[in-house]
Amino acid sequence: MGTSRLHSVVGDCEGPLERGVQRVQRFSEFLGSELQLRHSTCGIATAALQKYLKRELDIDTTRMIVDLPEAGAEFQKQHVILRSMDVTIDPTYSQLLEYAGLSAIDASSFHDLTTYYPEVKIAVIEDQAKDAFVADFARIAFDLTHSTHPVLVGERSSAPFPIDDTEEIAVFFDPIWTPDRFRPFPVESQPGVNEAAERIFRMMDTERTALSVTMSV
Repeated sequence: MGTSRLHSVVGDCEGPLERGVQRVQRFSEFLGSELQLRHSTCGIATAALQKYLKRELDIDTTRMIVDLPEAGAEFQKQHVILRSMDVTIDPTYSQLLEYAGLSAIDASSFHDLTTYYPEVKIAVIEDQAKDAFVADFARIAFDLTHSTHPVLVGERSSAPFPIDDTEEIAVFFDPIWTPDRFRPFPVESQPGVNEAAERIFRMMDTERTALSVTMSV
């Protein structure tokens, strides 16, 4: 499958995936479906998306884990993504904007903060385009750390990178999406996550079937 087609089919998964995560992942249910992929749900989101891509679209992926940059106890330590050939699929990359002060929890209370998020919720990153993706992400982080929004101003001092240099910000984020740093992380090693991902897959499948029926009428 070409990468343009992969972008399209993964994009179609955004809504069903985030609605499924909300129904199953109780700790983030309060955020509403539109913020599920902006939160720290990478483990369950990758597991469910992997099942859906394989069973519904016959797209093989490998679930991988990567260590995040050292940034203090308040930040996540690892991040989970998918790999398919020379492409990284990251359904919760937006959560990493927490390094720049933007959290889904704050966005659930201050809805204007959602405008700072990138429009695409599931990133499809070709290896040859990784540097450009990281540069774009660094510019979003730069804008966040220079925003006059009162919530973001309060978070500025905790940014774990030099806030005035987009190149240095990119250096901070680059290792997260560097394939050489990925390690296999099969969902079978997490029975609880695997079971929850099965439930989300069934919800996604039901929603897809219902849509197909509606469109055929």
